[in-house]
Amino acid sequence: GVQTCALPISDLVITTAARWMRSGAGESQDPGVQGQGIGSALAEVPGTKAVLVDAPYFWVDVPGCLAGHRSDVRACSLARYKTVAGGSPAREKAAAKRAGATLIDLTDSYCNSATCPAMATKVIRYRDQHHLTETFSRTLGTPLGPKLAAALG
Repeated sequence: GVQTCALPISDLVITTAARWMRSGAGESQDPGVQGQGIGSALAEVPGTKAVLVDAPYFWVDVPGCLAGHRSDVRACSLARYKTVAGGSPAREKAAAKRAGATLIDLTDSYCNSATCPAMATKVIRYRDQHHLTETFSRTLGTPLGPKLAAALG
C-alpha cells in the first residue's frame, strides 16, 4: 500500500547531498568546510530542518558483483569503515550544526558493526554503486519515522 504523511510537507525541510558534490564553499575538499557551506545556505530556509547522511557508497556495481558471487554474496559487502569516504557523515554533521538542523543518520540501517551488506534477507539493497533499490528503500521507513518525529519535536 501507499504510505502517507499526516503532516504538511512544509513542516519539515529535509536535505541531503551526494558525496563528492561541491557545496558552493569554494574548491575546498574539507568535509567541515563543505558542511559549513551547506549549513549556511540551509540556515536561510525558514522552519524546521533535517540533514540526512548520505547512504554508504559501494565501490563496485552491486548487482554485477552479486551475480558474480552467487555462492557467497558476502564478498560484495562494504567494510563499515569505508562509509566515511567522500566526507560523509562529517560534512552532514557540520551542515546540521551550522543550520540548527537535526542530523538523521541511517548508517546502522545499512550496516552492522563491521560491514554494510549489499544484500540481506533476500533483498538487494543497491541498484548500482550508490542508488538504493525501491525494495530496500521501503524498509527504511521503520527507522526513519521516529527520527523524523524527533526532528519535529
